Order: sequence, then structure tokens, then C-alpha cells
Amino acid sequence: MQMCCLLITVPVSAAKKPSKKTVAKAYEKFLKKHIWNSRRYTGQGETIDTFVDINKDGIPELVVQYPNGTKYGVLVYTYKKGKVVRMTSKKGYIGISSVSQQKNKKYLVLQWTQDRESSGYDVYQMKGTKLKLVYRYTYKYESLSEFNQGGYDYIPRKNGRYIGYTNYDKFERSLRNCKYQDYKDWMFFCY
Repeated sequence: MQMCCLLITVPVSAAKKPSKKTVAKAYEKFLKKHIWNSRRYTGQGETIDTFVDINKDGIPELVVQYPNGTKYGVLVYTYKKGKVVRMTSKKGYIGISSVSQQKNKKYLVLQWTQDRESSGYDVYQMKGTKLKLVYRYTYKYESLSEFNQGGYDYIPRKNGRYIGYTNYDKFERSLRNCKYQDYKDWMFFCY
């Protein structure tokens, strides 16, 4: 007995990317239900809600900066398969500084501060629906003993290694070219 197979190929179309309007509506509904009406995030003030296309796929992510008493934080969400999906929650950030592009990769840069003694930036890259910390820039008031000097000064570092004031300034200047969007008006702004 002989068997024969017939293979039929059916073209499969790629999943249709949602429109910006669809994504914006989903985010606004989510914000109203879970963020704006929550004392957890808005007890001491207003949130700052921003759309950012971190991975440059045409679908913006939602970044929510919130005050929580004396603490601040950032929540990051993305839109996937018709749902708002939480990517990360980070405490201690005073805000989003930029979305910058280096070496054809896009990064989300979040700013933090600890009193007057140290401040800096954490640089994240998006992998799927996760954010991965790739760089930490710090500007910390510390001992000059590693430089064979006495006293204290602010020391610039990248991932814990001294990078010098010129390189730290260059990084901060690169943040001025950032773009992100107000969640309603899709206005570009940077600070």
C-alpha cells in the first residue's frame, strides 16, 4: 500500500500593528483605572505620563513618573496583543531624562538622585517586554584617595569605573537630543 501526502501552503499575513490612536486609547483607559485613581501613586501629587517608543518598533511604551510621599518612581508599560503589559517598576527615579540612540540602538535613560551626595542616570535597553540595565552613570561625592589625593570631590563614573569629567559632560549633553511624547498631544519635548 502506498501513501501519498499533499502539502498545501497557505500564506500567513503578519500580525497587523495597532494604530497610535488605538494604543493611546488603551493607555488612557489604563491610566484612568489603575494610576490616576490610585492613592499609591498620586497621594502627594500628579503623575507625569509619557509615551516613548523605546525600541523603535512604531508602538510607544507608556512611562509613568509618580511621586509617592518623599519617594519617587517610574513605571513602564508596553502594548502587546491588545493589552497593556507592565515591563518594570523602579523606585527612586526622579524622572525620565531621554530616549537616546547610540550605535543604532535606542535606550531609555532614567535620572535618579540621593540627597546632594550622589546623582546619576540609569540607561536601559528594551529586550522583548523587559528592560535591561546596560549602563549606570554616577556623579558621587567621595574620597579622592584612589587618585592619591586628599579630600573629597564629585567623581564621575560609568558602571563603577572613573570616566572623567569631559566624558560625563559629553554623556549629559547627548541627552539634550532626546524626544518623547505627551500622552495626549503627542508633543515632542525634552528636559
